[in-house]
Amino acid sequence: MSDKLNVIRQTVATLDRSVITYLGQRAMYSFDLDNYEPGWFFGFYMELVSADEAQNILDYFLPSAEAKYTTYTLPLICAEGLPHRPDVIQMDCNAMWAIMLRMRTSVRVALTKYSQGIGGLREAVNACDATAIRDCITIPSVEETVLDRILKTATDFVHKNATPANPLLHFPDAVALIYKEWIIPMSCSVQVRWLFHQYGIKEE
Repeated sequence: MSDKLNVIRQTVATLDRSVITYLGQRAMYSFDLDNYEPGWFFGFYMELVSADEAQNILDYFLPSAEAKYTTYTLPLICAEGLPHRPDVIQMDCNAMWAIMLRMRTSVRVALTKYSQGIGGLREAVNACDATAIRDCITIPSVEETVLDRILKTATDFVHKNATPANPLLHFPDAVALIYKEWIIPMSCSVQVRWLFHQYGIKEE
């Protein structure tokens, strides 16, 4: 692995720790989907993308990200019977901000792989081979390493923050599932779509 790519992946790992911390803080309070009105708009993190080539790519994913967070992530991490807290919307904004910053940073992974000719990505892009591009971005062994790290980080959060009233026993597995089913695939999709957009490749 190149030094530059290693630094970017370390940055992603740091962001993942922030995501897990925000989700862990949110997991300590209740969630009622029937009465949940986040009231946010994605302008709250526009500083992340306002001057970035990935802006239109991130914009494409925002509606599905909001839905995934609200209807998938919160029910997984918020156990029944937890106390209510009126300012949880700010916690949700913090978590979404960190998740979307991770998505933005993931574009740098694709850019670095392409510019340095890592993993056959440059050849796949130059050949306009959409399938090969996806294969270069979605690497199962890397994803497994990320999931192992996520599970450990979430477990460490539980050890430091669990209480008898809220032991958070479900939290590590819930976060690992959220990463496996949403955050990692979406990060890969952001990279692929950015490459398609940047180099005029038609999606299959």
